[in-house]
Amino acid sequence: MGRKLDDHPAPICPICGMAMVLVRVDPRVASFSELRTYRCFACGDVRAVEQSKTDYVSAADQRGSV
Repeated sequence: MGRKLDDHPAPICPICGMAMVLVRVDPRVASFSELRTYRCFACGDVRAVEQSKTDYVSAADQRGSV
C-alpha cells in the first residue's frame, strides 16, 4: 500500500476566495489518478482535483528512509 509524501493544501475558491474543504477522496485505481473533491461552504462551489501518480511512493521505499 502506498503512502502520501505530503498533504496538499486545500485550494482557494476561485469564486469567493475562501478556503475549500476536502469532502471526498476517490482512490487511485489502475491507471486512473486519485480524485479529490473540494467544496466551498461559503458559496457552495464544488471542484474536483486530480492528483498525479507521482505523489505516491510505495511502503517498501519508505522503509529505508525512516
